[in-house]
Amino acid sequence: MKKIFKNRVVQICLVLVIIVALLAVWFFNRTDKNIITRVSRVLWAKYYKVECVDNDCKYVVAYKGEETGKSTVKIIDLNGKTVIKYTTDYSKDEFKKVPVSATSKYAILALKDDKDYTHGYSVINSKGKEVLNEDKTTLYAITDKYFYGEKDTLYTIYDYKGNELFKDVKVDKVLTIEASGIPAAMLTAERFNVPLVFAKKARSLNIPEDVYT
Repeated sequence: MKKIFKNRVVQICLVLVIIVALLAVWFFNRTDKNIITRVSRVLWAKYYKVECVDNDCKYVVAYKGEETGKSTVKIIDLNGKTVIKYTTDYSKDEFKKVPVSATSKYAILALKDDKDYTHGYSVINSKGKEVLNEDKTTLYAITDKYFYGEKDTLYTIYDYKGNELFKDVKVDKVLTIEASGIPAAMLTAERFNVPLVFAKKARSLNIPEDVYT
């Protein structure tokens, strides 16, 4: 009986260890807005402000220095790695540089005044060097290679040198795969004012039979 009891104790302990490990993995890999609360508790002594770069919270921006003076700003990924770093002086700069979108190599900063009104956008690389400045187009990051601009409901895709892509290309349709390819394809199709076609692995119930498979 003692041997059986000991084995059961060991089994229960192993189950508890596995449950705790799974809970730990779930806790530290959550990307909801509560991550800021947890990160802030860890970094509060070093940074005066920590917040998500965007709604997805895949990147966190941390501010160190003087809140109304010179500050070092770091954009940190979910692994805790600083991917972009730059400095700003709120006592001298005309506008505050607020990160609104980021990738592992570039960040787009909104140039805001004291009333939080946006006067333009700046694109910086991982070293904090400005590679593009735009005052009339709203910018959003897509990947490490491309971003897009929105102006008067018209979308344009650029590389990080500021070159407009597909400018001289004749396009009659945009084709993509379902799910992850659709958002970028929608922007591209709208930019060229052409139909969007996307491929599916199987016909769903809400699609008529006259489709290609």
